[in-house]
Amino acid sequence: MDCKNCASPIRLEITLKMLLRFKKWARPSLCQHCQAKFQKLPMTGTCFGCSRVSQERYCFDCQRWQLLYPEYSFHNAALFHYDEGMQEWMERYKFQGDYRLRMCFNEEINFYFQQQSADYIIPVPLSEKRMQERGFNQVIGLLEAADVSYSPFLIRKEENVPQSKKTRKERMQLQQPFAIQKENQKKLKKCSVILVDDIYTTGRTLFHAAAVINDSRAIKRKEFINLMTILLAKPRLFDIMKLRRRELKSGPLIFSLLVDERGNCYV
Repeated sequence: MDCKNCASPIRLEITLKMLLRFKKWARPSLCQHCQAKFQKLPMTGTCFGCSRVSQERYCFDCQRWQLLYPEYSFHNAALFHYDEGMQEWMERYKFQGDYRLRMCFNEEINFYFQQQSADYIIPVPLSEKRMQERGFNQVIGLLEAADVSYSPFLIRKEENVPQSKKTRKERMQLQQPFAIQKENQKKLKKCSVILVDDIYTTGRTLFHAAAVINDSRAIKRKEFINLMTILLAKPRLFDIMKLRRRELKSGPLIFSLLVDERGNCYV
C-alpha cells in the first residue's frame, strides 16, 4: 500500500482496538509525512458563509456578498486550508495533469458527503475548451474517487483566459458564465442542491453558479433558495492578502471594491 501523493510505502499499524471492532478499517490514502502537509479547517470558530477562520458569524468578505445578495442565505464549507502543501498538490493535479492525485482526499470527501442530505450534488463545470486542454474536470475526478454520485447539470460557456490567470478585479467583473442544461431545468424545482468546486478565492464563480440555478427555478428573488457549497480548499485571509499584493504593482491592498448591477459601490 503506497501513499497516493508521494508513492512511498505506508506502514499500517494494527492495534488491538482495531481488531476487536470486527469491522473493516479504512486504509489511509496518505503517509504520515504527506498528511502533515495538509491542514484541515477547524469545525468551529469559522465563518458560516465561507469556512474561513473568523470570530464573527460572517467574515468581512461574506458580509459584502450579503450586500449584493441580501435574500440569499448562503453557507460554504471547505475541508482544507489552501496553504503551500495544498497549492503544490493543486499544481500537480489540476495544472500538470497528474490524475492519480485525485485519490488523495477520497476519505475526507466521502465522509463529508455521508453527513449531508441533498437532492442533487452539482460540480462546477469546465468550458469545452478548458476540458480539451486539461483532459478532465478536477472536481468530478475528486467526487468519483470518493465514490460520490453527482449530477452534471451545469454547462460553462467558453472562456478565453483561465480563472487561475485572472486578477481579483477581473474575477469580480466576470459575467455569468454558466447555464443549466435544458433537459434538466425542471428537475431543479423544489429541491436541495450542493454545489462543489475545488478552490474558493473571491466567491464569484460559486455565486454565479448559485444564481443560474435559482433563475432556472423561475422563482421570485425574495425566494432565493439556500444552496450549500463545498470546497476542497479555502485560502486563509493572510494567504489572500499575499495574493492580492502580487496583483498590484505598488502598495498593499487594504480594501477591495464591489459594484452591483445598479452601480452601487461597497467597500
